Amino acid sequence: MKNQQPTQQELIEITPAQHFDLKNDLALIAVPLPKKPLEAGSGGFAIITSAKERFDFNDVMLFQKGYATQRYPSLKPRWSQASVKRFLAGETLGTLSGAYEEVLKQLESHIDLEACEYREVLALWIIGTYMHRYFSAYPYIHLSGHAGTGKTKTLMLTSLLAFNGRMSTETTAAALVRLTHDNQSTLCMDEIEKLQRAKDEMSQTVLAILNVGYKKGAVVSKMEMGRNGKNWELKEFDPYCPKILAGIRGLDQTLATRCIPMVLVKSANQEIVNREVDMEAPIWGEIRDQIYEGIMSEWQDVRSCTAELWDNEIQGRDWETWKPLLAIAKHLDKTFAGLFDRMRIFALEITNQKKQALTEESFGGKLLVALHSYFQKGHQQQKFVSLKELLEYLKMFYPEMVNDSRSGTLNPWITTRWLGGELRKTGLVTGAAVQRRVGEENVRGYEIDYTNIKTRMHVYGLNPEDGVVL
Repeated sequence: MKNQQPTQQELIEITPAQHFDLKNDLALIAVPLPKKPLEAGSGGFAIITSAKERFDFNDVMLFQKGYATQRYPSLKPRWSQASVKRFLAGETLGTLSGAYEEVLKQLESHIDLEACEYREVLALWIIGTYMHRYFSAYPYIHLSGHAGTGKTKTLMLTSLLAFNGRMSTETTAAALVRLTHDNQSTLCMDEIEKLQRAKDEMSQTVLAILNVGYKKGAVVSKMEMGRNGKNWELKEFDPYCPKILAGIRGLDQTLATRCIPMVLVKSANQEIVNREVDMEAPIWGEIRDQIYEGIMSEWQDVRSCTAELWDNEIQGRDWETWKPLLAIAKHLDKTFAGLFDRMRIFALEITNQKKQALTEESFGGKLLVALHSYFQKGHQQQKFVSLKELLEYLKMFYPEMVNDSRSGTLNPWITTRWLGGELRKTGLVTGAAVQRRVGEENVRGYEIDYTNIKTRMHVYGLNPEDGVVL
């Protein structure tokens, strides 16, 4: 019986730069083909599979293999031809454990990170970029610290080692969309605070790409000129790819929740400080070859480790972002005993620190602390709280919560209706405010129980017994 060709409906849509075909249990990587002598332009691409198969990247070959794509990479060579040939011939030398050791060595040689766990996290993250398309979400890394702490050097190292790493000086939405949609590039973005401060439409679009691009499934819509050069067409692009962001200041809360934070400090080790990154050194290509070979040979075991993972302490988005790194750590734990447990404990520490920092910065957490103080002053267990009275209390005792930091005047959106919405967001009250007669005035407010305030503070990671103040 002849092999039947797949129908259009049966074709698997792939992201050729990096794809994991779970139906056929295959990893696929697109590699540029060398140009022929005296030939201009690109030599095209080939697809390398984890089954040690190679086929040309074109619509006919894709169709024969049961695939289709609407993405066309524009890649520079990152996986050497020698390593590809070695892999296809079954002579693989690279392993993930060997690659992990080499990445750690380079990080230790060039960057003086405060804790060894930071180096381990970054090494795991770099290796994980080579199979980020397998995971439903992949965390960002956020490097913060004063000038001269090695943030840019860390970005340079990451761009040399990570999957299709790119030092991204392009801050236009069009450039970032192309790098992520077609190339699945690891974006290494410096001076991120400039982007956050900018109010122009382009910068806001880039921020929107960053906010949604940590997870599969999101799309960014963009108008592009049609093939006829006349009509504009609405196209959707995939912003999902690994990103490492660096800046002196912190990130806004939305972006911070997608990140694993790393604080860099100035090093006293002048040998490390003065060691430059030689962009042309062959070691970077050698390490990349090890990772490519290791991922293609071992990704199924990482997949099994991922399926086995479960945690009752790291939850929600934190679990979503840490899970890929913990899966790789679990796989490498066979060689580096204790790595998984150490990374899990570190993940828990970072998660709790981040949660506390976000709570301290969030209005909800501050509002609960203010209410805690409000009830303590009145020595009451339960009372009807007028929204007008509560707003006056905040204006008097916690002006930084409601006033503009520059002018000192009340922010225009601070109203009793807005305050009622914030109380509902904390989970402290439900429904609409009720009317009560207080003295000679009808006021809107809520019946609030002090015990509930303390309960919600615990949920936010705040301890009422610590005498927390803003």
